[in-house]
Amino acid sequence: GAIINALMLLRKLLQDKIYQPNQDWLSFCVRVTLASVVMAICLLYFVDINWWQQWQTTERILHLLKWITIGFVVYVLSLLLFGLRMQHLLLTSDKC
Repeated sequence: GAIINALMLLRKLLQDKIYQPNQDWLSFCVRVTLASVVMAICLLYFVDINWWQQWQTTERILHLLKWITIGFVVYVLSLLLFGLRMQHLLLTSDKC
């Protein structure tokens, strides 16, 4: 529901020319989407749900923290591999 509302708002803002996205937004969205797909594939491939059933609570917490960290590292490295740099995330006065 939230995605539908956001898309409807975006469509209206674009139609009324209230919001005009920068040219860099498309490449940014593609990079973020690709990095998300790489992270998801990595986690789906390496995490076995059967392990979760066998672990005690402490082991579950430790393994969950491990996989969150691995997912984060894979995501960030994927973003870097796909060309996203820190300056792409910073606003400069000429782009405002």
